[in-house]
Amino acid sequence: MITDHAQARQKPELAVLSCIAHADEPGAEEIALAVLAATHDLDTDRAALHPDVVFASLGEVARKALEKLMQTGNYEFQSDIARAWFAKGEAKGEAKGKAEGKAEGEARILLQVLEGRELDITDAIRQRILGTTDCSQIEIWVSRALRAKTTAEVFEG
Repeated sequence: MITDHAQARQKPELAVLSCIAHADEPGAEEIALAVLAATHDLDTDRAALHPDVVFASLGEVARKALEKLMQTGNYEFQSDIARAWFAKGEAKGEAKGKAEGKAEGEARILLQVLEGRELDITDAIRQRILGTTDCSQIEIWVSRALRAKTTAEVFEG
């Protein structure tokens, strides 16, 4: 578990993997904070992708704990998706719209992961991903996409 911000800055990808590996364990939000702190020193592509992968991998309890920690701090978000998920006032509005917005954000994360891993994304796959409103399904796909050797492996099962 990498919770030390200095260690996360030295090895940001290892910190991301630590967050994924411990996503459902107590303290996962502290690992996520370390990753987010490390993104300030990264190039633009990694600074945007790392937080998105972290947010997609966190379990619901850790995500809520992270949201609470971030709303009380002064963290500057590195990506539009992170801002959308954790912006103050996002909770206002219709539950249906929020769920659709969350699903859309998670779908975009999945596409970023697939693109970042250079896996083939056909138009049909892109439409399938963007048309899915079940956040738990998208989270399963993101988890698979982090390890898959082909795009087909992401959607099998």
